[in-house]
Amino acid sequence: MTVLLFGSIGLQLVAPQVVRRFLDLAQGGQTGTGLATGLATTAVFFFLTVTLQKVIMLLAAYASEDLGWTATNNLRADLAEHVIRLDMGFHKSHTPGELIERVDGDVSNLTEYFSSIIIQLLGNTLLALGIILLLFREDWRVGLIGLGYGLFVFLLLRLAEKYVMRFWGEVRQGFAELYGFMEERMGGLEDIRANGGESYIMARLHPLLRATYRARIRAEVSGSVTFVIGYLLYVLSLLATLALGALRFQQGLLTIGSLFLLTYYVGQLERPFSEIRRHLVDLQRAYASINRITELFHIQPHVQEQITAVAPRTAPTVSFNHVSFAYKDQLSVNGNQLSVTNNQSPITNLQSPTPHSPVLQNLTFQLHAGRVLGLLGRTGSGKTTMTRLLFRLYDVDEGAICLDGQDVRSIGLSDLRRHVGIVTQDVQLFHATVRDNLTLFQNYNPTATPLSDDNIIAALDSL
Repeated sequence: MTVLLFGSIGLQLVAPQVVRRFLDLAQGGQTGTGLATGLATTAVFFFLTVTLQKVIMLLAAYASEDLGWTATNNLRADLAEHVIRLDMGFHKSHTPGELIERVDGDVSNLTEYFSSIIIQLLGNTLLALGIILLLFREDWRVGLIGLGYGLFVFLLLRLAEKYVMRFWGEVRQGFAELYGFMEERMGGLEDIRANGGESYIMARLHPLLRATYRARIRAEVSGSVTFVIGYLLYVLSLLATLALGALRFQQGLLTIGSLFLLTYYVGQLERPFSEIRRHLVDLQRAYASINRITELFHIQPHVQEQITAVAPRTAPTVSFNHVSFAYKDQLSVNGNQLSVTNNQSPITNLQSPTPHSPVLQNLTFQLHAGRVLGLLGRTGSGKTTMTRLLFRLYDVDEGAICLDGQDVRSIGLSDLRRHVGIVTQDVQLFHATVRDNLTLFQNYNPTATPLSDDNIIAALDSL
């Protein structure tokens, strides 16, 4: 891809030289067969140069798109796997809509970053430097005009860089909060309508839309300001070149071909600087997404593995030994992080439950193998919490939970969850085959023993 890029740059610099030769031949006073042959040869060479440059650009575009989508798809898979492995505390404070935006939306912003931004920045920088050097080679005065234009544009981009990146970070955060809000409300649409909550939802939605709109306007305007000022600098540079070129042409110091070459190069100088400006804005947008992706990767689950034992292969005795536990999460209302009390502009007046209040205190009991235990209690008394602790969705604060005397914290998570089943209060069916749902996707686990259809049917008949 680098070879294609440098080849394209070289051909872009050569093409105007061919046009100058054509014009100088036409204005040189030569007549007859020699002139016709020279003009035809120059025209054919120009056609081949431009055609080759376009073919190279097409190949480079294909290679960059392939690279970009391959890299971002791999990043999506890694990020999705990381999010799936995070514990319940994280998923309580982040809605599925927000996570979809962070896993897919932020990564989508990196497609061009992975595919071509860095190489295109380098290529356009080299093209601009090549044009400025050729301008100095033709006329040092015009070279100074091109150099001054380039320095002013570079200074402008440096001044705007930190503001643009911060504004685009606010845009990505705004979309994440908006999608999180929409996903949760759409999921509960039946209950919202049944309880007449449409007006309440719309009242909460409008501030989110307004905040996202304002953040997007700030980001777009900051990029547009740099474009407008940069284009004005280009127009001034082109006017100065035309004035200087016309004066030297009248003095007989420039041919018509050289005058065309100077004005063409200065005009061509706007394109790489415009591309550099656009790529830097995209790069700042990508950096904002990279920061958010990095923050997500840095979040580690509180439930860690320290494998020193294996799960019992037969029905074990379950023991709770002086177990105490309190939720540490900054809990939110219905899973919406915008409702937590430390938010500067919460979307609801309801307050989140107080963290660190104990759910279980010094709980001790033993359930022998083959026995069944039913738990009765009011909402919030800790029934579901006990199953979560046994399944290691959370770890206990004090005490221990043991299977045949082995602390569940010493057993690998995958090993524990192969031998401990949990059935939730709600029926959950994945978008997959009936077989996958019945076997809990065991076919996709390379370490699991395959289940035959006869075994599955026998298990269903036994129920």
